Amino acid sequence: MKTGEEGNFGQDFLGMLLKAHHDADVDQRITVEELIDECKTLYFAGQESTASLLAWTILLLALHTDWQDKARKEVLQVFGKQNQPNHDGIAKLKTLSMIINESLRLYPPLVTVSGRTADREVRVGKLTIDPAANLELLIKPLSLHHDPDFWGQDVHLFKPERFADGVAKATNNNLAGFLPFGTGRRMCVGSDFATTEAEVVLSMILQCYSFTLSPTYVHSPYEALTLCPQHLVQVVQIVKKREEAMTGQEDYFGSDILGLLLNAHHGADDNQRISMDELIDECKIFCFAGHETTNALLSWTVLLLADWQEAARKEVLQSFGKQIPNPDGLAKLKTMSMIIDETIRLYAPVISYERTVEREVRLGKLTLPAGLELYISSLALHYEPEYWGENVHLFKPELFPEGVAKATNYNITTFLPFGMEPRICPGLNFATV
Repeated sequence: MKTGEEGNFGQDFLGMLLKAHHDADVDQRITVEELIDECKTLYFAGQESTASLLAWTILLLALHTDWQDKARKEVLQVFGKQNQPNHDGIAKLKTLSMIINESLRLYPPLVTVSGRTADREVRVGKLTIDPAANLELLIKPLSLHHDPDFWGQDVHLFKPERFADGVAKATNNNLAGFLPFGTGRRMCVGSDFATTEAEVVLSMILQCYSFTLSPTYVHSPYEALTLCPQHLVQVVQIVKKREEAMTGQEDYFGSDILGLLLNAHHGADDNQRISMDELIDECKIFCFAGHETTNALLSWTVLLLADWQEAARKEVLQSFGKQIPNPDGLAKLKTMSMIIDETIRLYAPVISYERTVEREVRLGKLTLPAGLELYISSLALHYEPEYWGENVHLFKPELFPEGVAKATNYNITTFLPFGMEPRICPGLNFATV
C-alpha cells in the first residue's frame, strides 16, 4: 500500500514489522516468516502473557499486602478513585512498575525460549557453538531469573525494590539476566503492550478493592502455553470485601461483573440463586478463561474471513473510517455480528458442558435421576441439520441477519457457544465486543 513512499509502511505494529523486513541493514532485517510469527505472538500469545502476568501479580500482592498498600496509594495519588487510568498517568506508576518487573522475574510468562540456532560460530566461555552442527538452543529465562549470581542469595524472595532504578541497574547492566519477553531482534514486540495492559487492569483493581489470599489456595505453577497457576488464584476475599462494603444497601452490590454475580448469589428466587462456589467459578472464567475464549473466536474468525471479508471491511469503514472503534459504532456492525455468530456456531469456544441434575427431571420418555452428571455437547447441537439445514457444515453468516432467536426459530437451546441460564458465561458480551 505504501509502495513509492520511501519505505514508509505506517507507524502501527504491522508498519514497524514491514520496516524491519525491508531494513537496509541485511543483518537487522527480519524474514517474512519472522514477521508472521511476531503477528501471531502479539494477537494470540500476547493474551496469554498478560493473563499469566496478572494472575501472578495478584497472587503476590495478595501475599504481600504491604506492597499492595503502597501500589494502591500510588494509584490513588495519580488517578483518584473515579478516574480511569490513562497513558500519561501509567507512566508515573513507579511502584507498580517495580512490582510488575519483580513478578515477571519470579514467574516469567515463558519458562523456555526455544527454536534458536547459531547463524555463525560463537564462543560462550570455553564452549564453541558450530553452526554446521545445526544445534538448536533452549534458553531458560526461569533459570536466569533465579540465579543467585545475578540476583543475590535472596533470589527466591519477592523484593520489588530490586527494580527501584530500573532493569539495567537491577541486573548490574547484564540485561541477559532478565528475559521475561526474550531479547535482541526476536524480543516479543508486544512486551510494552502486555505490561501497560497489566498496569491498567491492576490500577483499576487497586482503585476499588483490597484483597488477601484465600486459605484454600494451592500453589502449583505449571507450564501450558505460558507459566500459569494450575489451580488459579482464589478471589473469595475480594468477594467478601465487596459484600461487607455494600451491606445495608438493599442487597445491591453494584452493576459490574462482581456486583451482578453477588446479586445473583443473594437473589430472592431460590431456583435462580447461584452458590458461592458457582460465583467463584464464574470469576475465574471471566478473569482467566475469558482470554482463551476471545483468542479462539479471533483465530477462527480470521480463518473464515474470505468471501465475507470485503463486506465486513466496508461496514467497518462506513462506521469508523480509519478511527478507533467505539461502543456506539460497534452496535451498528450488523455484518460483523452475523460473521461472529456464524463463527461461534461452527467453532464454539467450549464444545461441551458438564452439569449435575439437582432433582429428578423428565425429558420426554427419559427420566434423569438427581445426582446424574450430564455432558451437553454444544458442538453437536450447532451441527444438527434438523436445526440448521442440510448445509450445516458451510460458513453462512446469512443465517443470522435477524439475530440468534430468528436463526434458531426461537429454540435458543440449539445455539450454546457460551452456555445457558443461569450458568451462562457472564463475559459473553465482553468477549464478542
